[in-house]
Amino acid sequence: MEKITDKTTEKDVKPSFDTQKIADQFANLISENSTEKQQTEAYQNLESILRMSGFSNASQEEVYRCLQDSALLCRSEKFSRVIDLIANNVPIEVKNKDARPNMCYSMSGKGFRVAMNEGFSGKDVAGLIKSVIMFKQEAITEKENIPKDSPLWETKRETAEVSFAGSGEIKKDDVRMISFRMPKKFFPNELLTEEEDENKELPFIVRHYLQ
Repeated sequence: MEKITDKTTEKDVKPSFDTQKIADQFANLISENSTEKQQTEAYQNLESILRMSGFSNASQEEVYRCLQDSALLCRSEKFSRVIDLIANNVPIEVKNKDARPNMCYSMSGKGFRVAMNEGFSGKDVAGLIKSVIMFKQEAITEKENIPKDSPLWETKRETAEVSFAGSGEIKKDDVRMISFRMPKKFFPNELLTEEEDENKELPFIVRHYLQ
């Protein structure tokens, strides 16, 4: 990142990593002319960013422990904001004036599943990647649980049980795990596990990264 001098302020310093470039790489994969080489390059670039930012591939045991950690919260987040957070140290500001549910308690993985399955993937990646972050509760300064008279308890009870409306600022050091989900047909074949490759009915590939 650019060095701050006497004539500049912290707000004047622009992020050093172009988040739009990596987002565009994934968005372009939906083109009929995209190749597996482009798929591989896009995902390898993403993993390179994660490694340089202090994140590493999580084992199944590590993911399980993270999902069981009641001290963590989770939310679905725009891909570009996640990259900005980890690569450029740009905090994610979460504002919620309408008190709408926008994050989940971990709840032994129940909250994570809701965060991963509810809503849509980001427009910045043409809906190709769903991103979910798990982070420390201390990052959230305001919380409001789903009111008991909310229609959500009737339509999506499992969602209402784990969700709440929160506001705060999520910094890079607050993040414990980042998870990305992609349609299998856009995921590089060479990066599939043997089990994933053989499962022809598997619609998505999910990868988890721990800090």
